[in-house]
Amino acid sequence: MLHNISYDRLVYLIVTQVYFSVAGMVWELCQIFLCHSRVGRNPVLKKYKYYKRRLFYVFLDSRLRGNDIEKYGNDIGEAKNNTMTILLLLLSFILFSKPAIADPEIAESFKCSKLFPYFEKKFNIPSNTLHSIALKESGKKHTTRKIRVVWPWTVNVEGKGYYFNSKREAVSFVRIELIKGRESIDVGCMQINLKHHLGAFNSLEQAFDPNNNIRYGAEFLRSKYDQLGSWHKAIAHYHSATHSLGFKYKQDVVKIASNMALYKASLHSYLNNNEGALKDTIPVNNNKVQKKSLFSGNKRYRSSIMIPVPAKIN
Repeated sequence: MLHNISYDRLVYLIVTQVYFSVAGMVWELCQIFLCHSRVGRNPVLKKYKYYKRRLFYVFLDSRLRGNDIEKYGNDIGEAKNNTMTILLLLLSFILFSKPAIADPEIAESFKCSKLFPYFEKKFNIPSNTLHSIALKESGKKHTTRKIRVVWPWTVNVEGKGYYFNSKREAVSFVRIELIKGRESIDVGCMQINLKHHLGAFNSLEQAFDPNNNIRYGAEFLRSKYDQLGSWHKAIAHYHSATHSLGFKYKQDVVKIASNMALYKASLHSYLNNNEGALKDTIPVNNNKVQKKSLFSGNKRYRSSIMIPVPAKIN
């Protein structure tokens, strides 16, 4: 019936079993060392110094103080079986662990990207729209792979973009910039402008939180659609009410959205260790290459004024 168990459930069961097995090993070790002071001259326990160097015997408990040689041998056999079980579980955990966990940049990016489908459904926004906007707003090139990822700790100060390793670093940087008198600052996955969305968040920590940041961006985009009656216009106004700026921005987002299937397929292939799948260009028949889109470099847009939302989002 193993094929009926979901992958996440299987990993959970393995991790749980390993956790309690290791905890049991530590507890039994403590018992052994506690009873060692009471060993005395018991002839059965003279073998303790020999057995303590072997992992198989960490399961031996206070029963070692007895003289039942047969039971002692049974304990050793049971310990061997238990240890082999643990080793097999550890091996399974290594083999079936998700590769995304091993890539810190992908893991950080997932703090944003895992929320897009939820908020698109919540606010009735077309699929992949939020992800496409976020790639335009806060996307950065992966350090070692030819792919762009949404980065939750992105800051744009008056047109200049910064990428930080952690939320704490980003918050500290923005605080310093505000003290310097800089006002036009975009933050987070959806690059919400703190000057023109003054009432959006209660704190900088909340502003950088992916859940709060994406929620506000999604509601703002939805308000633009309700006002303008067009998703293309709503996307343009998400960036700027100035037609020329908004139109160019909308074109870029639509282009990203049109390549989203390729983007997700490439990301999925990378997470499955097919490293050759991450291409920043797509070959064509005439030996030329198409213009880079999703997998282009690290150049970001220059921030412009966003339309403020007067009501604070609870």
